[in-house]
Order: sequence, then C-alpha cells, then structure tokens
Amino acid sequence: MPIRPLPPVPAPAVPQRRLCLEVGPRMLPDRHTLVALTGRSFTVLHAGKRERHDNAHWHAWLQGLHALGPVHINGHPMLPPGQAPLVAGLPIGKTVPAEENEMATDWTPEQRRQRVLRATNGVLTHYQITPEAGPEQRLAFVLHGGSEVWRVEVDPSGATSPTCTCPDFEFRFHPRVACKHVFAILLSRPNLRFLALDCFL
Repeated sequence: MPIRPLPPVPAPAVPQRRLCLEVGPRMLPDRHTLVALTGRSFTVLHAGKRERHDNAHWHAWLQGLHALGPVHINGHPMLPPGQAPLVAGLPIGKTVPAEENEMATDWTPEQRRQRVLRATNGVLTHYQITPEAGPEQRLAFVLHGGSEVWRVEVDPSGATSPTCTCPDFEFRFHPRVACKHVFAILLSRPNLRFLALDCFL
C-alpha cells in the first residue's frame, strides 16, 4: 500500500524551540534546528555552527529558506509564508479554527475579555514590570516573565499607539486590540488607564 505524503502545513508565525527545518531533497536535506530562543532572538544550528537572528527577521528568514528549495518542518512540507496564514503557538500540522483566528476582521466581546483577563491574571501577577527611560514623549517599561523579556512603549497623550516587542504584537497585532503586555501596562498605571478604552473603540 503506497504511503500517503503528509499534507503541507502553514509556516509558524514566531520561532519555536526544537523546530527542525530541512531544505532540499529529503534524502540529503540541509538541516536548520532552532536550539535557543529569547524575547529578542532565535539561534539556529546549521552545518555545525550556531547562527543568531533577530526575532523580527523570522518571516524573512523563512522566505530565504524557501528560495533555496522545498522546506520540511518537523517532517511536514511547509508552505511558503506568503501562501498561507502564519500560525502561532500550535503543533505543526494543526490549523487555526476560524473562531480563534486573531487576524479576524473584528474581535468578539469574549475575545476582548479574554485578552484583558490574560493581562490582569497573567502579566500583572507573574511579570516584573520596570519603568525605564523611553524616547521623547513616550514612557517605556520592561516586562520580565521567566525567560521572556518584552519592552512596551506608551505615549501618555494618546497621540500615537502603544507598542510592544512581543511576537503577538508584531505578527498578530489587531489595530483595535492590543497585546496582553500593553493592556497590563495601561491597566496598572492610573494615568494611562484611559488609553485602554481606545483598544475597544
């Protein structure tokens, strides 16, 4: 009985530890294995050497691999990033249910409520938040959560939108709902709480 080929899977939206990407023919693949991950960078073991890349370049790095030949990720053929939605935080081979897709046109009230709950129950409870010097007219905060370190910047006047260095903000940011780290900062500072309303309007 012939073996069925595995179905192609979407590219992951963010780097994940222990991903193995193989480029070229399956008999003699060129392997790239993610061996380390921080809030700012991912490290790949390739040809016996470690290569460090900025997390912001993940999408471009994947496209570069596809330019070299067909790519398999953890044994599954991977679609080029431009041909399928990027999927974050799911096992390879899974897809995102439509009701959970955070790139949807509009968020439901329940999705918004869950985002606020993650900010208050998760970030404010388990993260250490440290104010630091920010760019002109913006406040900056560093959030330490275990091995993760993110930086949030907020304009207290509300003239410009808050930003965060986390993958959720960078890859799946919705213009009307901020990431949980931004929410946590806005909700924890009385002088910034009014800005949280902008995320719902």
